[in-house]
Amino acid sequence: MNDDVLSRIGMDLFFDEFAPLAPAGSACLEWGKPQYTTRVAACNASTTWNFRFARSGKAAINHKKRTLNADLNRLSASDMAGWPRFGTIICNQVFEHISSPFQAAVAIAEMLAPGGVLLFTAPFMEPFHRMPGDFFRYTFDGARTLFETAGLQVVAQRKIGNTMLASAHLLGFGSGDFEAGLLRRELVRKVDNPLKPMNRVDEWAFIETALVAHKTK
Repeated sequence: MNDDVLSRIGMDLFFDEFAPLAPAGSACLEWGKPQYTTRVAACNASTTWNFRFARSGKAAINHKKRTLNADLNRLSASDMAGWPRFGTIICNQVFEHISSPFQAAVAIAEMLAPGGVLLFTAPFMEPFHRMPGDFFRYTFDGARTLFETAGLQVVAQRKIGNTMLASAHLLGFGSGDFEAGLLRRELVRKVDNPLKPMNRVDEWAFIETALVAHKTK
């Protein structure tokens, strides 16, 4: 990880802010090699699983390696029969690569245990990048709608960056190009009222959207 990259610093701050919400003693899930679960005290190496994209679309589980192999676009409840349910799911920069996001959000809700927490980020202003495809960018309205439609309760939303920082990020500027105080104030911003009009220029753009969602039952 490049700690100079504005988006990465913002995601670190977001996950550190909400890591205490992770239920203790439950399994955790992250995409690919565990990175952000290592920042969550409730997640440890013996209870953390990783989700890997299966190009074939065939869902499989490896208990020994604690790995789930599947395609979120085609993952059904029957595919997940016998899978663990997770107290914490960290879905970081995944959904731009998902062609059927509403179906994928339902699958994530199914994988959460009752009382479980989802920590989610997705790009709003990031360069196009295929892994293997790059389909969408997300406003905070769009991200919230995805998971509320899937039956989760969105309890917090954040924007990573403002218009200036998002523009700078796309032009290749990093943390060393800004005063530390400005980054502390502006890099992770609360979305206090999602329905409030965004009339100020500094509110029009951001780098990532981030949210915390809870499964109540």
